[in-house]
Amino acid sequence: GEAVGLPAQQMGNSEVGHLNLGAGRVVHQSLTYINRKIKDGSFFKNKCFLKVIQHVKTNKSKLHLLGLVSDGGVHSHLDHF
Repeated sequence: GEAVGLPAQQMGNSEVGHLNLGAGRVVHQSLTYINRKIKDGSFFKNKCFLKVIQHVKTNKSKLHLLGLVSDGGVHSHLDHF
């Protein structure tokens, strides 16, 4: 859960626990980091991503995106689909 940088009610694992113990602080995992960036709007201001979008628009080209979608919250999450 939140004590180890995961969303509330999300079960952690030994890697997450050891990472937080070693750091001596809450280390936000990718899922909570991405959720925060989406919520505060900074996710949509990523310079590299915006540059790619501009290139696609300017050149009338295609952008192929590939990703994982899962409700597990480990390597991906349905909220990011």
